[in-house]
Amino acid sequence: MKPSLEDRIALAMFRETSESLKRLFWKHADNMNSKGALLVSAELTARGIAPYFWLNLDNDSSHRMSSIEVNYILMVADLQWIIARYPKHKTKWDRAQTIFNPGTFVKTADFLFWDGIRTGGQVAKAMGLTKLQQLECCWIKTIEIGQWQATLMRQLPAMRSLINDHVRSKDRRDEEYRVLTVKRRTNLWLCSRMADKKPQQTANYYHMLTGEKLGRNLVAKQLGKIPRMRRSKP
Repeated sequence: MKPSLEDRIALAMFRETSESLKRLFWKHADNMNSKGALLVSAELTARGIAPYFWLNLDNDSSHRMSSIEVNYILMVADLQWIIARYPKHKTKWDRAQTIFNPGTFVKTADFLFWDGIRTGGQVAKAMGLTKLQQLECCWIKTIEIGQWQATLMRQLPAMRSLINDHVRSKDRRDEEYRVLTVKRRTNLWLCSRMADKKPQQTANYYHMLTGEKLGRNLVAKQLGKIPRMRRSKP
C-alpha cells in the first residue's frame, strides 16, 4: 500500500535538518499544498524555529507572497506558532480567542482570514499581538513592521559581505571554519537588529533562527567582533 502524505512527510521530517524542512515548507506552500505545508510548519514550530526565519536568508528568493492561497497557509503557520509559543495569550477580539481551541481552530482561522480580505496587520490587531510577536511571524504583522523587516533584509547582503571581508582579514583558519563564522555572525547581526541589540533577546532570536542555544555572554562577545556598517553621507 502506498504511504500516505502524512507518513511520507513524517519520514522526511525525521531525516531532515531544520534548513531542509524550511525548503520543504516553501515547496509545498508555493505549490499551494496547504496540507503538506502545515504538516511541515507544525514540525518546525515544535523545533522552536519561528516562521519569519523560514525565509531564505542566504539568497534573495521570491515566493508567491501575494497569492491568497499562500497567504492563508502563512497565516495558519503563524497561528500555529503563536498558539505553541504563547498558549496563555489573550486576543483583542473575543472571537479570535477560540483559535486556541483545537476544535474551532480551522473555523476561527477562516474567520480571521475572511477569504483574504483582511490584511496581516488586521489579523495582528484581532490577535492582539505585540511587536515582538509580530517580528516572529511571517505574514501576521502590520505594514510598518513588515516594511522595517524588508529594509533589514535589503541591508543583509551588504552586511554579509562586510563580515566576510572582516573575517578573512583576521582569521587564518581553514575555509570551512571561516564560512561558518561568517554565517554565524551574519545571523547574529540580523537577530541583534531585531532585538534592538539586547544580548538575551538576540540569543532568543538566534535560537528561533538556527535551533542553536547561545548564552548571552557569548552573544555579546560575538557581537563585539562584528564590524559596523558605515553610513553614507547625504
